[in-house]
Amino acid sequence: MEGKTLGEHRKFLVVDDSSFARKMCGKSMHELCPDAEIVEACDGIEALKCASDATFDLMIVDFNMPGDNGIEVAGKLKAIDADANIVLCTANIQQGSRDSASELGIGFIAKPINTEKLKQYVSS
Repeated sequence: MEGKTLGEHRKFLVVDDSSFARKMCGKSMHELCPDAEIVEACDGIEALKCASDATFDLMIVDFNMPGDNGIEVAGKLKAIDADANIVLCTANIQQGSRDSASELGIGFIAKPINTEKLKQYVSS
């Protein structure tokens, strides 16, 4: 998010098959960046369409979803935009998940998502 100045429009993508998780993540993001636009996607296919149509300052991607998992989706998002700022969000906090995220060059947040965990990725 470097290069953004206060008041500049920010756009975030939240990818999760749970509508509740998307809403909670969006709520936390709005607490940190009240004027941001939050776009939601329920799976990898929808996320890829969103990323093809727009540029996002940050993409939060759930690991466990129908179809491609979050690592696979993040890899495809990186193919669309190599500089994409992506964070994997998962309840699976095993080292293998962390390593996979690190190898792909994306962040990692353990569920449940909250404002405190998002602070390092979203700033006002």
